[in-house]
Amino acid sequence: KTLVNKDTKLYAPLSNVGAVQFDKDAVYIDIGRANYTKKENLDLPKKEGENEDDGSDGESSSSSEEEDIDMDAPAGLLKSLQDVKEGVDQKMKYSSLRLFKGSKAVKASEDDEEDGQAIDKDQKRRPVDDA
Repeated sequence: KTLVNKDTKLYAPLSNVGAVQFDKDAVYIDIGRANYTKKENLDLPKKEGENEDDGSDGESSSSSEEEDIDMDAPAGLLKSLQDVKEGVDQKMKYSSLRLFKGSKAVKASEDDEEDGQAIDKDQKRRPVDDA
């Protein structure tokens, strides 16, 4: 008896099967042979007689190539991941969430529970009666 293609699927979470590999504190996704490095980040050998401070940073030819990349293509997605200016934790610090329509948005910077200031100064805790 042979397995048909439908029967070859395997459900094994955290088992490093396929393109996703799990470590104790990280997840790695194998994207195959997609290699992308910005040309300005490469240490290209300088040609003899070329001045390092000539005012050009080599973007004239690379910028036209990089503009041709479709941002929905794998190379474009990889490029957008490398061009992140700030981390997710910094972005979340300035985010807000509106719980109900018409309500005031709660900002992440206003989270007082982590600071131990969950109760306003005017409010006081009372012990719970065991009645």
